[in-house]
Amino acid sequence: MSLSKLLMALVMHRWEPDYLFGMAQPGIYTKGVGARYGYRNMQAHGMIWTVPSSGTLDEWIIWNDLDDLRKVVLRS
Repeated sequence: MSLSKLLMALVMHRWEPDYLFGMAQPGIYTKGVGARYGYRNMQAHGMIWTVPSSGTLDEWIIWNDLDDLRKVVLRS
């Protein structure tokens, strides 16, 4: 079991959240990294950050709902 899936199992057991979400850069997610970490959903351009020193950062929101968490954890 990967570390991310272990953490999903711990979060699910302890808090049973409605959603678990994070952010990923588009290049990372389109290469399948989010799916390998167990995230089943994605929203492109979910957060656009304007950072004076870096310019604009486009972050994609990745998430699982409780049903997705159960599927990911039980599949492992």
